[in-house]
Amino acid sequence: MSRLARLTPFDRLMLGNFFLWSGVILFGYRWRNLEFYLYVLLVLLQAVGMLVAWMVGRRLQVPAWVLLLLQIAVLLHLAGGSVFVGGIRLYDLNLLPADRLPVWFSQAFRYDKLVHGYFAAIGVLGLRAVWPQLAGMEARGFQLWLILLAVMGVCAIVEVTEYLGTKAAYMPEVGGYDNNLQDLQANLAGALGALAAVARRGGRA
Repeated sequence: MSRLARLTPFDRLMLGNFFLWSGVILFGYRWRNLEFYLYVLLVLLQAVGMLVAWMVGRRLQVPAWVLLLLQIAVLLHLAGGSVFVGGIRLYDLNLLPADRLPVWFSQAFRYDKLVHGYFAAIGVLGLRAVWPQLAGMEARGFQLWLILLAVMGVCAIVEVTEYLGTKAAYMPEVGGYDNNLQDLQANLAGALGALAAVARRGGRA
């Protein structure tokens, strides 16, 4: 049996997205006008992150529906950073008429924030799906809250890393403190929404 034939669906997901992500960074983010070494550094950083995720995830039996939702999340993220609509980067596009609503409210409906909420929701649903393999029991009650806290912890690490990145390189498309906190609020909203959906179904997937 060839090595390719032994690849699991999760292996294929990670391998395919490595090439997809690297291609978008190297060829789709040229509008950022960064020094070339920074593009290479971004590829290396995402490669390390994906390697860690692969080493953890390949030991689990991840349901196909989780992989599908995760792939959609990746595509939404890559589109947000490289697709422009009317000269506006998709991530900066406000989906509600910002001139008719308070800024603090309309910001919650930017494409960026909705993707953050979606990622967190998938994180909760995906971690819950593999929880029996991690803890030897179905995730119910307190375990569901542990899952939410774990997902929010990962989201916080992402925001800290993003903040450090803005200090290491000039990235005007990334906001400051307000943006970081708004991202975390969107993550929390998505995670709570997923948790509420699971609770409403009586803990069933």
